[in-house]
Amino acid sequence: MFVFSIFMMMLLANNPAPGTLVDVGGFKLHAQVMGSGEPTVVLLAGAGNWSSYWALVQPALAKHTRVVSYDSQGTGWSDFGPADRGLNQDAYELAQLLKGLKIDGPLILVGHSLGGLVAHTFAVRYPERVRGVVFVDSSTPDLHLNFRDGDTFKWDLYRNKAKGKPLPPIQEKRLSPQNVTETKSDRDPGDLSMFSAEVQGHFRAIFARSRKDVLKQKDWVADELAEMHAHPEQFKLGSLPVRVMSGDAKDRYSENMPERVLWHEQATAYLMGLSTKSHLISVKKSGHNIHLDEPELVVNTVLSLFRELSPAK
Repeated sequence: MFVFSIFMMMLLANNPAPGTLVDVGGFKLHAQVMGSGEPTVVLLAGAGNWSSYWALVQPALAKHTRVVSYDSQGTGWSDFGPADRGLNQDAYELAQLLKGLKIDGPLILVGHSLGGLVAHTFAVRYPERVRGVVFVDSSTPDLHLNFRDGDTFKWDLYRNKAKGKPLPPIQEKRLSPQNVTETKSDRDPGDLSMFSAEVQGHFRAIFARSRKDVLKQKDWVADELAEMHAHPEQFKLGSLPVRVMSGDAKDRYSENMPERVLWHEQATAYLMGLSTKSHLISVKKSGHNIHLDEPELVVNTVLSLFRELSPAK
């Protein structure tokens, strides 16, 4: 145990936060900023992921404009934020991060998985900021509604986790440190060969850390999803340019999981219906992690939107 602790401290010391730490209200979020120009592209990682997961996409996009990837609260190099959590709080904290980075111009949001839901929420809350959205196999308000519970046939309605209470107001500050528990990490980062040696070091440093969890954290995402599902007209994006990237590899789901296939098809249809200017990109060689399997396609999709918004003079 002592040897492991020494190894972990050395690993972290050799791999400090690669980007910038920004105070967003009594706690700090970590962001990596590359390139220059507008609109600024903001990359939003999926649940439990962080900025490093965009390492195959961000440098290529940064050749054309400014690109920001960041770690949401409690992930990567970011601190934990206020205890009451949800999509609205995440969107607010992203807005504060951009303010701290002095980025006040137009944005293109690129959201993977749960990050797509945060991007959607941000676009609804701050429509004056957003010029376009790219959903990278994004989650939708029906998240888990049609999923099995593990490998059994028991239906697990995520909406049942809703508290049935009014959504809490945005918490502008974390008033006190979170009560955090730590457990030894035994996570395997998996195959990192696709990344540079530097990025591999970042992954190993994060995976080597003890896992931290906040006690008594209140998750309001189920309630927010229920609201989005019940009042879809309030969450439409009008004529905002949208790209929907769908991971459609044939072996994405096993043959005995037809409800997952149906959910994926419904999710894609939902995302396509958010805007009158939606375009579908069906990715036949990838499942959920398109930005890792087909990073060039993600880059080209974002650039097609970028060029649409910034036509040559």
